[in-house]
Amino acid sequence: MTKPSPVVARYRELLAEVIEPAAAAVLTLAETLAAAPAADALLSVDQAAKRLSVRPSTVRILIGSGKLGAIRVGAGRGAIRIRPQDIDAFEREAPPAGELQDEPVSMETIRELAKPKRKKREPGGW
Repeated sequence: MTKPSPVVARYRELLAEVIEPAAAAVLTLAETLAAAPAADALLSVDQAAKRLSVRPSTVRILIGSGKLGAIRVGAGRGAIRIRPQDIDAFEREAPPAGELQDEPVSMETIRELAKPKRKKREPGGW
């Protein structure tokens, strides 16, 4: 077998010193990124509710009021999706936790609110 030229020998040295460690670093980075969840993954209303520790209906109310950003994805009205960045921004600016919690409402209160409002007749009037 013939001895490689000095250029080929130097190329192999550089390959071992520089390129292989760089390739190993790129491979490690790629593996790390592949294992991490996507930062821009969209969350469903249920997932956002779990992250905020509230009910899905509260998330919909927050979206409707403009306090929590959301987008619609898909045909027709589309499914509601929330970006993690929007949840982070909401949490930074969120009111105290007590204001977000859903409070149970009694059936009596619901019945009272559902009753039609009647004006009381004044004596002698129609």
